[in-house]
Amino acid sequence: MNVNEIKNLLDKYLSGNCNEEELRRVEEWLDRENQSENEWTRLSPVKKEEWLSSLFKSIKTKTKHTTVVTIELAKVLPIYKKVWFKCASIAAVLLIGLIIGYNQFTQKPTLIVLGVEKVNNPSLSDNKAMLTLSDGSSIILDSASDGKLASQGNSSITKSKGKLTYSAVGKNGGVVFNTISTLRGGQYHLVLPDGTKVWLNAASSLHFPTRFSGKERNVRLTGEAYFEVAKNGAMPFKVDVAGKGEVKVLGTHFNVNAYADEPTINTTLLEGSVQFSIPSSRRGGLGVRITPGEQVQLTKERKLSVNKRVDVETVMAWKNDKFIFNSTDLETIMRQLERWYDVTVYYKNGIPKDEFVGIISRNVKISEILKMLETTGSVKFEIKGKTIIVQ
Repeated sequence: MNVNEIKNLLDKYLSGNCNEEELRRVEEWLDRENQSENEWTRLSPVKKEEWLSSLFKSIKTKTKHTTVVTIELAKVLPIYKKVWFKCASIAAVLLIGLIIGYNQFTQKPTLIVLGVEKVNNPSLSDNKAMLTLSDGSSIILDSASDGKLASQGNSSITKSKGKLTYSAVGKNGGVVFNTISTLRGGQYHLVLPDGTKVWLNAASSLHFPTRFSGKERNVRLTGEAYFEVAKNGAMPFKVDVAGKGEVKVLGTHFNVNAYADEPTINTTLLEGSVQFSIPSSRRGGLGVRITPGEQVQLTKERKLSVNKRVDVETVMAWKNDKFIFNSTDLETIMRQLERWYDVTVYYKNGIPKDEFVGIISRNVKISEILKMLETTGSVKFEIKGKTIIVQ
């Protein structure tokens, strides 16, 4: 089959217009991948279409300008993800022989599709964080015992199984501020005094009061965090995003990525409604409101834009202990690896323009991930202590 025939067959399959012979061929592709316990056949038609359509749409729009390679990654993943990337592997194998040479004549980036299989793997993630109290003293949370850690203002601070909880113990006591900071390779779960839940990603910090008072609930974030804000219509919740912008909500679920080394500050909404604004000479500043499934982006040039069809699962991968690459360039991947594995990346001969698609557990050694990327043949790495040299 040529490229157009493959595309046409996939289009017919997704639209439900395959005849018996065509349907048999698609099902044979899946059977050939040895789906254990009939995982594919157990999926509903809606789930099949959901995962296949997103994959094949991406591949079909890219195959004119890219090389598709498949490599096998052995990581723990949910069944439906395993099926999705088995499908990716099938599509890649079918297309690779037809388009492998195209990049020799173009400057387009390479799309590398990563197939995934399931094996057991121990967890390497850690709740590495430090809590700074109002008097400037610090508590290393990963080495502190569970139980009550301190009292601050009218709040009691308790640690339990990698989670820090602030609980009111009275109405008296002034408002003081604490800061929780995660290290590279660390993350932490925090419950604020109003019941708002916060998950901090690696190399991030949150500055907050031990008691919310007045008309607003204000916190300050650097790095990345996911918020599930407790509802309080009389007291909006505001996040100062690294001094560059502000997120205002009443009660909602959202993620903020505000790392200094990323090209944009991204606020992604999962539930409810938020408004993102930036300081301006105008009264009230400049702002935009987004709805679930949308993402507001702020560039370093202070330009605001809205992505109305963001891949929320990719955004939330870090909270679910995964790396998800969705046509992700190597430079972005290496920034994520730097933060999670506490390494420094150096590019010896410029930055390769390849793009990758795949899911990898964050609970594996960085050497394994680098080895997987090297398998594509498009990049080589040299490890010197905590420095990764991209050759």
